[in-house]
Amino acid sequence: MRTSIIALSSALAATSPALAQDASTTPGWTPEIVVTGLRDGYDVPAAASATRVATPVEKIPQSIQALTRQLIEDQDLQNLTDALVNVSGVVPTSQAQAVLQPTLVRGFKVNYFVDGIPTYQLPEGAADPATLVFVDRIEVAKGPTATLYGGGAGAPLSGLVNLVSRDPSTAKLSASVGLRAGSFNTWGGDADINLPLGEAAAFRVSGRDGNILTGAVVSAGLDFAIALVEQLRGRAYAEALVLQGEYAPDPSIKGGTLATTSAPVGEMMSEMFAPVASMFRAMAKS
Repeated sequence: MRTSIIALSSALAATSPALAQDASTTPGWTPEIVVTGLRDGYDVPAAASATRVATPVEKIPQSIQALTRQLIEDQDLQNLTDALVNVSGVVPTSQAQAVLQPTLVRGFKVNYFVDGIPTYQLPEGAADPATLVFVDRIEVAKGPTATLYGGGAGAPLSGLVNLVSRDPSTAKLSASVGLRAGSFNTWGGDADINLPLGEAAAFRVSGRDGNILTGAVVSAGLDFAIALVEQLRGRAYAEALVLQGEYAPDPSIKGGTLATTSAPVGEMMSEMFAPVASMFRAMAKS
């Protein structure tokens, strides 16, 4: 009995090398296969909202999402509300709920910035600009940002929404014009012009005019549904200095009426007027 077991084991051992040898009869190695192609998507190599300086996105120790100009054009986005639908963790307000419902990031109110400077600090929901024609990209930093940007409506907890303007370019003269129309007397047009001023300077101006549906707010004497919106932005670029200005009246806000401020006794109420949001600033460009 023992002799049979030993003989069987020897037979198995003798056949094993033959199987291994058959498996390695193919000479050489299979060459490496490399597949190249363009990666689809809207990638932004660097962002400045979370660190105040242009930093590669993969090196930013914070959740940040950027919406590029190409995405804005491909989706024909008209305002910030439409654009923020693309960002996870964000509940954008609508123009019909501008005063009642602010934009939320991770459940908290959010601060709005243009090129890293706080702006649109009206009632939170009224911060939605009328147009994205001047925007190069939209950066949304999620999580606490008070260390770099201070307090404000929601920066300590939620994060911020930063609109990065389109820089003037000395490469070539370019221009774009857009027209739109819709129901409820909705119409509008926008334009963007880039004008090189030699090899070291350029000027860019973007603007929009039209009627947009802003919703109705029922308050003490305050009721509106259609507002006239005019917005004009100009930027002059020379070497490392950027001069930037903005003119954006909003007649939908009825400041100076009984609904907001009353006149002293014996004096007439001022006529309805809207505050003008204007910004002129200079910043260094690296």
